[in-house]
Amino acid sequence: MSLSIYSSKIRAYSVRVFLFFLFLFLFDRGLFFLIKKAEAAFYDESGFEMKFSRYVKNKKFSTLILGTSRTYAGIHPRYMSEKLGRKAFREAQYGKGPEYNYYFYQMYKKHAGVPKAVIYGIDYFIFSSKSNKRWLSRFGNVYGEVDFFFHISLLVKYKPRIDDFLNNILTQLQEEAQGRQSKGNFIKAQKFIGIDPKKNNLITKKPARFKKHQYRKFPGKEGRYLKKLLDELAQDKVTVILVSLPDYYGTFVSHGQRRVFNREIRKLARKYKNTHFLNYNRLDTFPLKRMDYFRDGGYGKMNSHLSKKGGKVFNDMFLEDIKKFY
Repeated sequence: MSLSIYSSKIRAYSVRVFLFFLFLFLFDRGLFFLIKKAEAAFYDESGFEMKFSRYVKNKKFSTLILGTSRTYAGIHPRYMSEKLGRKAFREAQYGKGPEYNYYFYQMYKKHAGVPKAVIYGIDYFIFSSKSNKRWLSRFGNVYGEVDFFFHISLLVKYKPRIDDFLNNILTQLQEEAQGRQSKGNFIKAQKFIGIDPKKNNLITKKPARFKKHQYRKFPGKEGRYLKKLLDELAQDKVTVILVSLPDYYGTFVSHGQRRVFNREIRKLARKYKNTHFLNYNRLDTFPLKRMDYFRDGGYGKMNSHLSKKGGKVFNDMFLEDIKKFY
């Protein structure tokens, strides 16, 4: 084979390889751009602050309730109104971690004023979780700038973010199909007092071996935002009640470092004169083995939620205990 023919084949092969990678590059960027546009449209809650300000205007809430889905299932504004005569606004749902709660408080006091008290549901997994972009988008652009040329594949680089986006779409579709709270229905959420499912999703039989979940210590992923929030609440002279809600017994024993968790949260609360820690996730405080008091949880499970029935029992206890703080 002559050198010229060999060189021609090399050039032709090089051109094909170049075109392949060029089309792959353009396909990657094009698809990522479409996903990014869809993501921005899905997360857009630019009108949330206006809706919120209209709702809270002149309502004079004395209490703000913050937390995740465990708090949403367990602490109810309706009971606070009936038993304490206190108006409370609840901002609690899965994916609302310390970062979200810090930014929400800034917006809350801007439109509703500084509350007399903040009740914050503290979970075992509080420092191992991150606030969901689905909620953080209420406060503006949370995605940052994307360098379109620095990475070979943006689909690979941002795969966790894309997976998170797809999971949020599925979650919202499930919520809407089941008639549950949608991402913008914060008004309807104020009336929620729990669910008593026909069949509890509990793992009640203790297996020979089950996962013991480790506790991620402060500050973890978002602990710095919790501290910033507590600092600001202390400055605003707001009474803060940190609450560890009950877990079903199987989940309770699956929290392998719960004593470390309780000790650390108690130590954090002691730094602030206005902050108190109430722990109801104890066998001598709440009947953690009552299956009808919980919707889910069990051996090996990280998370557990109170049922409507359990929530009523818990609120009777909890609201009696916090009377002194008002």
